[in-house]
Amino acid sequence: MISEHFNPLVRALKAKQTVRLRVDVAARFTDEADQPGYNTLAEIRGSSKPDEVVMICAHMDSWHSGTGAADNAAGVAVMMEAMRSLKATGAKPKRTIRVALWSGEEQGLIGSQAYVARHFGQFPEPTDPAQKALPASLREPPGALR
Repeated sequence: MISEHFNPLVRALKAKQTVRLRVDVAARFTDEADQPGYNTLAEIRGSSKPDEVVMICAHMDSWHSGTGAADNAAGVAVMMEAMRSLKATGAKPKRTIRVALWSGEEQGLIGSQAYVARHFGQFPEPTDPAQKALPASLREPPGALR
């Protein structure tokens, strides 16, 4: 909704007038794993250790038949409110606080994996068939974390 439609609507609601909206929404669902997505990132830069980052994350997508409020609109709201509260209080954290709202989580962690691949590298695909059969979140971590 653009401002020339939104602003009169807000004025009518403030005047306690009845407002009726007709919305025409077109949606397309696909199973394509390579569909484009966009992550949303925001940060409050650290005052004395800006290169040390505390990251808080949630995903902003849901399935068309899913419970989007619990999975994961509530997480998104918490992240946004945390950042808003920190800004409103004028907090000057020592470390950078970064919030990431991932897209494509329900389709296979697409947004978060793309972020990690771009900024940190990629984890190798496991060679053990038992590990390969597990979802990524349940696999043994590679390297020294075992």
